[in-house]
Amino acid sequence: MISVLLNALVLLSVLGPSTSLRGQMFTVTYGGELTMYTDAISHSASPSSSTTSYPYPTTSYPYPTSSPSLSALTVCLRYMAEERKDLTLFSLTQGYYWNLLLKRYYGIDRLSIESSQDFSSYKLFGAVREPRPWTSLCVTWEKKTGMAQVWRGGTVSVKKRVFGQVTNGPPVLKVYMFEGQVTDVEVWDRVLSPSWIMSYMSGWTYWSYTPGNVLTWSKAIYSTNGEILLEENTYNSDHQPIRGHDQRPGPMKRKTKRKLEWRKSENAEQRQRAWL
Repeated sequence: MISVLLNALVLLSVLGPSTSLRGQMFTVTYGGELTMYTDAISHSASPSSSTTSYPYPTTSYPYPTSSPSLSALTVCLRYMAEERKDLTLFSLTQGYYWNLLLKRYYGIDRLSIESSQDFSSYKLFGAVREPRPWTSLCVTWEKKTGMAQVWRGGTVSVKKRVFGQVTNGPPVLKVYMFEGQVTDVEVWDRVLSPSWIMSYMSGWTYWSYTPGNVLTWSKAIYSTNGEILLEENTYNSDHQPIRGHDQRPGPMKRKTKRKLEWRKSENAEQRQRAWL
């Protein structure tokens, strides 16, 4: 019990108060680890400014064991990573043993708790047009039915059963065994409706979707280990889609169109005079 309390003091001294990460992203390299916590940590002990040790969270967390378990959840995040590369997208643990893990092998998502399921994607009707170069990802899971679903950009998988016994303890989300950028991590304690998920995927203004009530990018408590860099999200600093090279230009304004037509007619008259 004393060792658990000391771990809590160490972790609190490093984490400090929650902070908004809006408009920022983490660059993660292999061997680096980003960990996000709930505000339940503030109830386990008081901060200590004299502790300088750096915590490395593994399977033991300095949290009260009386926290309620999640009966359902939705995890959403945006990421940038190399295509056709195997990676771990996130791990969501609760207590000592329960672990919801999403990996990507050969272009197929594998979601596991105690058993694993592969999820292939199908195109959505009225596909979401995401801001390049980010990929938006959401995973839903319900304890009662075991049903899970994976949403990725303008695609969605069928629902499949992924069973697992949930234990007590505040959720802890990790991004590790990953190389790329991560931003806008949100976790809810319910299965969001398809319209809410699509709002998250296509909405770059933060008021276009409701922040997660379990973990949220707008009020984050986190720690990092290894090579992790927090920096401004320069890819979409104003949260607007980035125009790609294959996108056609938008409609021309009326005044500009008239001016262009006038110049064409003037050039045609000059060429005609030159032939006379």
